This record gives sequence, structure tokens and C-alpha cells, in this order.
Amino acid sequence: MELRLRKVTPDNWREIKVEVRKEQKGSVASYITTLARAYVYQDSSSIVYAVYLGDTPVGVLMQRDYYDPDSGLICILDQFFIEGSFQGMGYGRAALELWLTGIKRQNRYRAVELCFVAQHSSLQVFYEKLGFRRKLEADDGDELVMALPLVKEDEYESV
Repeated sequence: MELRLRKVTPDNWREIKVEVRKEQKGSVASYITTLARAYVYQDSSSIVYAVYLGDTPVGVLMQRDYYDPDSGLICILDQFFIEGSFQGMGYGRAALELWLTGIKRQNRYRAVELCFVAQHSSLQVFYEKLGFRRKLEADDGDELVMALPLVKEDEYESV
């Protein structure tokens, strides 16, 4: 089956019924919280995508813009998760690769940045395989920050 991303809209938001595993609920925002967060960040060009496997929603991804005065326009991967029953099957990696291809094609961002709760150290390895690197100076408490430069490293001063 084909994996694809579809923008969440007023017409389809109710059909997307995805949740993380029970043990992940404290460290990953729910789908409804992600929609609320996108609303709050609407002035930052926030977009929520549903990850579909065929006709079945299996995940959620939220992006938003952030302008860093030192680095320029950054795309923030604000929220991302795969439905608990579909985790461990490669859909997360495939969804992010698909999304990153689209982000790179736009040729408007200097980098993609994300953060995750430190207790999920396996996420660092997951994101490193996609080319992200830690931004130690940007870590915020229990949240670790990673970046994927989309320009030459010497042109992206924050990394």
C-alpha cells in the first residue's frame, strides 16, 4: 500500500482517529492537541498532515515556520507520531522521508528543527538516520533539540 500525506482540513479532521501507545501519552501530544497547537501557530504558517496508508490514517505531522534572526527561515517539525498499532513497521521513517522531500523541494528553509523528550533516547537514533544532528546549545530542560541543515553547514550558523 502507498503511504501519503494529506493536509488536515475542516472536511477531513474528524475521520483521523489516531493515538500513540498508552505508555507514550505523557510525552507526545494527542491529535486534538496537535490541531489546537496548529491553530495557535496559524500566524507561523502551521500545517497539519495526516499520514495515510492507503485510505487508513496512521499518523499525524505538524509543521510551522520560525524565523531565526541569525539563521533565517526554519521549518519546525512541531509534532509527529504514528498510531500505536502501526509503530515499528517503518511508516514513521517513510512518512518523514516523504515530508522532508517536499520541504527540500520548496527550497525556502535554511533547516528543519525538532525537539523530543529526553527520556526517549531511541528517537535521537531514529532522527540521526534521517540526517538530523543534536543542537546541544538549544536543549531546553528535558527536551532535546535536533536540526537538519538544508544549506551548507557554514551558511547555517546555528548548528
